[in-house]
Amino acid sequence: MRESETKYRLIFENSPLGIFHFDKDGIVTECNESLLKILGLPKEEVIGFNMEVSLRDENMRHALEAVLARRSGQYEGEYIPTTGSKITPIKANFSPNISEDGNLKGGICIVEDITIRKQAEDALQRYADELANANEELKSLDRMKDEFLSNVSHELKTPLTCIEGYSQILSDESLGSVNDQQKKSVDTIIRNSERLRRLVDSLLYISKMQAGSIEYSFGPVRIAEITDHVVADMLPRIQEKELTIEKKVPADLPSINGDKDKLTDLLVYLVDNSIKFTPAGGRITVTAREEKEKLHITVEDTGIGIPKDLIPNLFQRFYQIDASTRRKYGGTGIGLYISKSIVDAHNGKIRIESEEGAGTTVHVELPK
Repeated sequence: MRESETKYRLIFENSPLGIFHFDKDGIVTECNESLLKILGLPKEEVIGFNMEVSLRDENMRHALEAVLARRSGQYEGEYIPTTGSKITPIKANFSPNISEDGNLKGGICIVEDITIRKQAEDALQRYADELANANEELKSLDRMKDEFLSNVSHELKTPLTCIEGYSQILSDESLGSVNDQQKKSVDTIIRNSERLRRLVDSLLYISKMQAGSIEYSFGPVRIAEITDHVVADMLPRIQEKELTIEKKVPADLPSINGDKDKLTDLLVYLVDNSIKFTPAGGRITVTAREEKEKLHITVEDTGIGIPKDLIPNLFQRFYQIDASTRRKYGGTGIGLYISKSIVDAHNGKIRIESEEGAGTTVHVELPK
């Protein structure tokens, strides 16, 4: 018993935690030095303190009452002593001390100074609040950006329509004959106006997506017909870049249930990407085939390719592999983002296979 008492006394006196005993009336009978340091009180003000009578903190009083009712009690909060001015965040665990014959002798309480933990929690909460505020500001800026894109895109539509219209009149020589050099210049205007129109349409599409106002009109669609139109419309750009295009789309492919305009936009974005990233002399191949319950469409090119680790990022909005890509090849990085949204709306799948320097193949699978 003497050896056990000695061991307990060593633990009691040297523990970094505050420890105190109290009797069955709630009067403190013994405490260690760590408790005095934590509470910032002299020993004479702690020994003899009647907790049942003098405790001001209701939560600590409940913990004491639990012990006097022979149960464990817990307390966590800022301890404000009845004397002194030090306010200390503490965590206290109260346990009853019951004799072998079952009588309540009092209890023991172990007190931990949690000031550092509370400071960390407060700092973390402040950081979380700052992040929440920053997130709200970003959402506001994102809304402003979307509104700006939508407004600017709408404003660009009117003058762009005029440019395209009058350029076409000049090209058709409705206002008089033009020489070869003038015809070449007008054709350049028309071609770049069409490029600008596609950009404006893409921005408007993004704005509508953010607003949730994209509408689809589903019906029977023939992929062979869409492919013919897209290749014909983009042939001037393909020839301008000195590329060749091959179309492997059987005319007897079954129709699918889809939105003709949106699927046309899909193929335009995919072929446009291939044109953009394929050097002169390269080849683009558009293929479509029937596979069980779906149609499998591929757009393959012999372009610059994409590093494999970057492929998962390609369907993100405004994503570009790097800044130099945007400067060299142009574009906004929204074509594949829109393409995926169109494929998703048709309950299809889209994926990309590519190898840097060896070309890219985009696979689109659409249910029949």
